[in-house]
Amino acid sequence: MTTTAVSSRFFPEVDTSVLLRFLGESPQHPEFAAWLDAHGIETRPHLAEQDPSFAEDGDLAYENARASEIDEVERHSVCLIYEGSDNFERLFERAPATGAFVLKQVAFYAPGVQGYRGYAGQLPRGLRFDLTRPQVQERLGMPTASRVIHGLAADLYLDAHWAINVSYLDGGQVGIVHVRPLHRFDRRMLGLAASDVDADAVDLQQLISLLGVSTYDETLEGLLEPLGWQSADFDMADCDEVPNLIPRHGIALYYRNAAEYPQLQKREFIRDGSVFAGFRVNRRGDMLSDGYEGRLPFDIQFHDTPEQVIARVGRAADAQVVDLDTAALKWKLPGCILHVMYSLIDWQVYRVTCFAPFLEDELFARRY
Repeated sequence: MTTTAVSSRFFPEVDTSVLLRFLGESPQHPEFAAWLDAHGIETRPHLAEQDPSFAEDGDLAYENARASEIDEVERHSVCLIYEGSDNFERLFERAPATGAFVLKQVAFYAPGVQGYRGYAGQLPRGLRFDLTRPQVQERLGMPTASRVIHGLAADLYLDAHWAINVSYLDGGQVGIVHVRPLHRFDRRMLGLAASDVDADAVDLQQLISLLGVSTYDETLEGLLEPLGWQSADFDMADCDEVPNLIPRHGIALYYRNAAEYPQLQKREFIRDGSVFAGFRVNRRGDMLSDGYEGRLPFDIQFHDTPEQVIARVGRAADAQVVDLDTAALKWKLPGCILHVMYSLIDWQVYRVTCFAPFLEDELFARRY
């Protein structure tokens, strides 16, 4: 995360409508670049290869590059949040003409948040920092979701143009307003776009039926081979999560050593004794993936809310985990353990994982 510091030089206040026009635009675009310069915003997002530390410390360069995508502008009490152009196009189905990054989201801060003086311009949709949650709901209607994100109560509003997250301070008034364009999953949630199923995607029901078989089971290998998977390429006895299929197919594979699980002791597993223990599918844009676009278990959709997921499964989850900006639901089901991770920010499903039943003790003892 970078911070644009305050200087004694005069810069004009931000015009909200102009700033929001640049959502989806590259900071290298001449008009946007000129606007940033005119408002004293010098920081630009950069790639790891462009970081000064890249030659000596690639990991540090990567961390610095990731941090550069979030620019806290103290002078104006706003935060500019960028996304790599390739991933922005995956989610928003459009890319800028130039530049490796796109402005994806803007956050406006109330006085005192981050120690700043507070955003001085007009907030979108007639919002004000002195409004309470009931007053916001009176103006904008009932939110799509109400939850706690990073310790703050927050409401999500979706309309035909924007996704707006309103976070509230302990005193009950508006503290932060995040604004971004609608992405493909928002539009599906709102019924503005259809959900197309890729008929050629690997059949997850078949994968579920193979949980617990040998890594080298012919049916399993045959099912995964069209994706470019070859177990012979890896030391499977030393594998846990295999991420190689994530970028193109949105699939991660899980393997375990059968000898470590008492439930499997009476069975024989060839070669190194490894066993197929599970798989995860990511939605498009998650983990920089093109995403899995086949049919999910229980006909779960990646734009589903957690309430909709529960309704599709048909009963409450056996366990729930809530973190700062994500949460997960877990079910013990015949044939598999179902794990659905969703975003508290988007209030939509990000990942669906199916594990073999022999991992039950391990999975329900962990917080993830």
